Amino acid sequence: MAVALIFVSLVATFIGLTVSNYQTNGFRRAFLKTSILHGLIIAVTTEFLSLGKSLTFASLVFVWAAIAAINSGCAIFLIYRNRSYLSSYSICQQIKSSFKNQNLANKVAVIAIIIILSICLVTALIAPPNNYDSLTYHIPRVMYWIQHQSVAHYPTHNLRQIAFPPGAGYIITHLQILAGSDRFANCLQWWGFLGSIIGTSLIAKNVAGIHTQAITALVCASIPMAIMQSTTPQTDLIVSFWLVCFAYFIFQNDNYSPKDIFWLSTSLGLAILTKPTAVIFGIPLLVVFGIRTLINRFKNINRLSKALVGSAIATLTIFILSLILSLPFYYRNFQVFGNIIGTDTGTINTIFGLSQFTSNLLRNLALNVPFTFFWQWVEAIHNNILNLDTNALETTFFGGRVFFSKSAWTMVIPDEDVVGSPIHLGLLLLAILTLLAVIILRKNQKLFSLLELTIGNLTGFILFCLLLKWQPWANRLLLPYFILSAPVVGYFINSCLSISMQRVLSVVLAFVAIIYSLIPMRHPLVSYRIFYQNQIYIRSESILSLKREEIYFFAASDSYQSLNNILNLMIEKQCSSLGLDTGSNDPEYLLWVLVKSKGLEKKFTIHHVNVKNESRKKESDSYNPDVCLVITK
Repeated sequence: MAVALIFVSLVATFIGLTVSNYQTNGFRRAFLKTSILHGLIIAVTTEFLSLGKSLTFASLVFVWAAIAAINSGCAIFLIYRNRSYLSSYSICQQIKSSFKNQNLANKVAVIAIIIILSICLVTALIAPPNNYDSLTYHIPRVMYWIQHQSVAHYPTHNLRQIAFPPGAGYIITHLQILAGSDRFANCLQWWGFLGSIIGTSLIAKNVAGIHTQAITALVCASIPMAIMQSTTPQTDLIVSFWLVCFAYFIFQNDNYSPKDIFWLSTSLGLAILTKPTAVIFGIPLLVVFGIRTLINRFKNINRLSKALVGSAIATLTIFILSLILSLPFYYRNFQVFGNIIGTDTGTINTIFGLSQFTSNLLRNLALNVPFTFFWQWVEAIHNNILNLDTNALETTFFGGRVFFSKSAWTMVIPDEDVVGSPIHLGLLLLAILTLLAVIILRKNQKLFSLLELTIGNLTGFILFCLLLKWQPWANRLLLPYFILSAPVVGYFINSCLSISMQRVLSVVLAFVAIIYSLIPMRHPLVSYRIFYQNQIYIRSESILSLKREEIYFFAASDSYQSLNNILNLMIEKQCSSLGLDTGSNDPEYLLWVLVKSKGLEKKFTIHHVNVKNESRKKESDSYNPDVCLVITK
């Protein structure tokens, strides 16, 4: 299978980076660098091939065969060059010895992480994309890019397909073209899950000490939203991973080389290319980089003015370089929308003030506190102190559900859009307070890097509450914050709790995480029912007992028969071009699924027609679908 070329390239690059300098790179650092390099390769090759409408199977096979060959050759050369060192060093023995020397809590953490990752990988491979956002725009735009052999903008009723950053979609496009199916579409987020676990453990090693690594990794691996996201083709987990890479290279040292600037700018660039929230969480971390650079330069040259200039230049360099990957996408947006951001989806606050910020802060916290009394308390504060409606349009996304105290319990349901992290929030609040107390009372300068990370990450959360309207699915958007908080929580558990408490907490986190990994609502491995007021609230059947086609339609089961009838009619009429004159949020990927199930994908095209929004401008670019049947809303 041609998709194996990507994995050959990944493995070869990983081996090469590992053996080139094992003691300074290590397995985990090599994993981060391998991921960044391949993210960069995919972004560049996608844009380049799109210029000539050459985003095809043959082109990608040629590109990845060449890349895999080069990387494999480099890996073989490096192994040969370091053969004397490698032959005298047993990697397996080191891993075994390292595990044996861990305490019980850390052993539980490592075993639990392996189990969680394994369960999520099995789910990601078995289950097809079936959450609603994936069906409406994440995967449909991939299908249009494949059909058009280019990532150029096109007329569409769903502007999110073209206006939202395409980084994750590029990677899925490569996987989908080479695999000939969406079998690996969910695996991108699983890779981000694995990378986030690895990356946060490395960050913890740098800012909190070597003994915090295992528990930090478990804290990250047990975040319910991360587990839910790891089996979907959405973007929140992969953008979190790129931000984790960015944070790692900030805190690996404070004397940055040109190579470090490359890794920093590329990881931030990939994050920005993936999701707009990368700017909210990434810019505060970039400021932390600037401060660390300033302090280091001032120590070396002892002149504040020169240190300021040098720090500003380095910071601006990273920011400017990080935008380069997004320039082609920004240009396409500017052509269609007249700005680089794209369409206004109504997520930005229209009123800014202390009351509005406090409202968003409390409601976002409530999403991770699944107790009715807390939500009622938040409502009381709005009514009696803030004098604001909890669902004011100025601070509440109009497409969401209302803030309603009786729905508090639903925040623990294994839904990849809303599930909260109450245990992690409680631990995080305790960890931040403890860290501040230790630094103030003990004047422990060794924890300043951890404080910098915590403040930078907390600033991102504050900006999130200040800028964006409250949404019931904000937990998904806040995933980078919770993942980057894992090191400070790991420090708190390892340094401030007794050995017995560490063991108990490790078992609790592991148990809850394993349960969540087995029961994601739309594609569980284990069937279950959730009852509310003596009625079935959720009925989820195991994906092991369902056909793949049935799993696709979990979120839109009522669409199957009508779409199937339409395709049968097209086959009967020998019609090969279908027009969509539908709404802006319809699960149109299901149509592509049925097309493929009938073996029509190579002689069948789908186009949006009668488009009235800004994207209609692209109809002039040789757009002549010549459809013979139109589906209307």
